[in-house]
Amino acid sequence: RNNPELPLEQAMARAFAKVHGVPGKEEAVRAELESAPRVDRWGDSHTAGPPYIHRFIRFGGKIYGASNTIFSLSDGVWKEEDFKSDARIPNDGIRLYERAGTLYAAAAGAGLFALRAGSSSWEKLSPAPATSAPDVTFSARGPDGTLNFAPKDPGIFFWKKDGHLAKALVDQGFVQDIAVIGGVVFARTSKGLYIRRGDDWEAAFPETVDWYVAQVAEIDGKAYAATHSGLFIYDGGRWKLFISGTVQSVAKVGGKLYISKQSRPSTSQRAGATGLYVLENGAFRLLAEEIGQIHDMIQDGSHLIVSASRGI
Repeated sequence: RNNPELPLEQAMARAFAKVHGVPGKEEAVRAELESAPRVDRWGDSHTAGPPYIHRFIRFGGKIYGASNTIFSLSDGVWKEEDFKSDARIPNDGIRLYERAGTLYAAAAGAGLFALRAGSSSWEKLSPAPATSAPDVTFSARGPDGTLNFAPKDPGIFFWKKDGHLAKALVDQGFVQDIAVIGGVVFARTSKGLYIRRGDDWEAAFPETVDWYVAQVAEIDGKAYAATHSGLFIYDGGRWKLFISGTVQSVAKVGGKLYISKQSRPSTSQRAGATGLYVLENGAFRLLAEEIGQIHDMIQDGSHLIVSASRGI
């Protein structure tokens, strides 16, 4: 689709010009097709890519991606990094982050690894936690400097103002992400989104509506929540609806806002579809369909690299 080299689209352009009888219409239609964005799956027009990436990061002139291992992209070729882990790591078990010119990889059950600027070798900084210690899946420091972290069982641990360690949200399912945005601590669980208020946690959305939260992202210093009831922005202590519908993810790349959203609801005759949209001139335009839930996006020159549940 949107490929002017395809014989079918060339025939459509010729037929359009013939029916409408407008001189040069075929050339105009062809030019429009050429200017439209092309969406290709990695491996169809590139060398083989990683099967799954849940987060991208740019470091030292390369793009790195994390899943149950680490990949790097250079000159259009993905390479699996050798970071010397002997442990088996789950698909989304690695968190990449940069501090002071060093790329760190925190691998669940395997330890902490570092890649120094200018080096091509990963260094293991700490071993895996002892089997008696809780296996932490997500962690983030709040604006007061206290740590909030999620174990593998339901709930979240946090330090109270009196210095004691407490556990909350035990009945709200497994914590799937912790984010600190605009000085507010958000905990996304399998049952909803929760906000820390001092030593208490409160639901971000009413439970009477389908407020399943698929993602919380920081964009321009504000929290964006992609939910099954729409895309919301947390502004001035209140949620504002940006667009309705089943939104699964949101990202701002290259100055443009992208979302993955249900483009076709499921019926008894056919399955639903999820599309990639871009915000242009105040409206979202469909770029590609049937790509699944988007995990992350990153700009690479004139290309936008998208990691989705159906490929990259």
